[in-house]
Amino acid sequence: MRSKTYIIKIPPIAWMRVGVSRAANHLKFYDRQANDKLYFGIEAARQHDDEPLFDKPFMLDACFYLQRPRVGKNKKLGYPVHGDTDNYCKFLLDGLQSVIFTNDRLCVVIHAKKLYADGGTEARTEFTITEVE
Repeated sequence: MRSKTYIIKIPPIAWMRVGVSRAANHLKFYDRQANDKLYFGIEAARQHDDEPLFDKPFMLDACFYLQRPRVGKNKKLGYPVHGDTDNYCKFLLDGLQSVIFTNDRLCVVIHAKKLYADGGTEARTEFTITEVE
C-alpha cells in the first residue's frame, strides 16, 4: 500500500465556480483559479519528484492551516469558520489532478479539517494520499 505526505507552504485556497463572461451575445467560460492551481501543482510536483502518479483508488487526509484573523469576533474561536472545508478539498483535488494522481475520481475517502496556524507557523496545506485496497 503506497502512501505519501506533502506540505504545500502557501495559504489554503477554496475552490470557486467557473466564471462566465457575457460578451458579444455569447457565453465564455473561464477558470478564475487557473494560476492558483498551476502554482499549487508546481509546489506539489516538487515534492512528488519522479514517482509515478497514483492510479489506484486512494484516501485523502488533509489539514488546512489558515491564518488567524487579527481582529473581529472570530479571532477568539478555536476553529476557523470562514471558507467551506469541502471547497478547500475540491481545490486540492482539482489542483493535484495529473500532478500527484491520474484522476480525482479515484479519491474514495476524504478526511479533512481546518485549523489555525498558530505558534509562529505559517498558513499551509498538509495532506497524505494513501492507496486503498
